[in-house]
Amino acid sequence: IVAMVGGRGQKTASRTLNRATDSYRQPGSTFKVLSTYAPGIDSAGLTLATVFNDAPFAYDDGTLVKNWWGSEYRGLNTVRTAIRDSMNVIAVEAFTLITPQLGYDYLKNFGFTTITDGVTINGKVYSDVQQSTALGGLTYGVKNFELNAAYAAIANGGKIVTPHLNQRGYKTPEDAGINPAKLAIVQKGLDYVVSRGTGSRAGRFGVAVAGKTGTAQNSHGDDHALFAGYAPADNPRYVAVAVVEAGKHGSSVAAPMVGELLAHLLSH
Repeated sequence: IVAMVGGRGQKTASRTLNRATDSYRQPGSTFKVLSTYAPGIDSAGLTLATVFNDAPFAYDDGTLVKNWWGSEYRGLNTVRTAIRDSMNVIAVEAFTLITPQLGYDYLKNFGFTTITDGVTINGKVYSDVQQSTALGGLTYGVKNFELNAAYAAIANGGKIVTPHLNQRGYKTPEDAGINPAKLAIVQKGLDYVVSRGTGSRAGRFGVAVAGKTGTAQNSHGDDHALFAGYAPADNPRYVAVAVVEAGKHGSSVAAPMVGELLAHLLSH
C-alpha cells in the first residue's frame, strides 16, 4: 500500500501523474536502513553489539556531519539505537565501512532501478555525495513503489515482491541476496523506531508496527514527511509507505497515517 498526499501550496497541474507509482521522491531517512545498515551488517559485520560514537565530525573538505537535533553529543550507540533515533552521524560512519560500489549493488538488489554508481568521480569518493547517499538525499530520488517493495523485502526476510493489481500480474518474489538472519538486525532497529523512538505515533492503533520515519527537503516549501513500515512487527502481513507533501515531519504526520492504515487492514 502506498499513499501520496499533497500538501498546501503544492502544484496540482500534473493530475494525470500517478505519484504513488511514477513520481520520484527523496526518501530521506527511510533510506538509511537500505543504503547503510543492510549492506553494513552483511559485509562489514555490524551486529547488535557494534558501538558507534554519535559526536558530529567534519570531512577534510569541511563538510560537517551532525544529527538532526543539532550538535548535541549523546555518546555511544548501537546499530539499533542509531536506527531508532535516526542518527545522521552514525549512518554516515557506518556507510564508510562499506565500499561505495557495494552499497549501490545492494540498493539495486533491493529493486531501486534509478540508482547509479555516482559516488566515485575519477576514482575519488566525495564526502558530500557519500553523505547524501547514506542519508537518502539522492540526485534522482526513488519511486515510492520501489521504497515500498524494499521495505517489504526487509519484512519478509529478503525477497523482492513485484507490485501488481491482480493475480495475473503476480511474479515470483526474487532473492535480494541478503542473509535473513542478518536482516533481522535491521528488523529489530525498525521495531525500536516505533516501540520507543521517532515513529512512536505509528504504534498507537493497537497493532505492533515496525518502520522508519523520514523527512525530505522541499525546495518549494515545507519539508516532505515520510514513513515506511509494516505490521504486525513480529509476523508481517502488510507494508505501507506514506509520503505527505509539505507535511514537515514524518514522525508526527506520516507515521500515524501508516499506523492507522495498517491497523485497519489487519482488523478487517
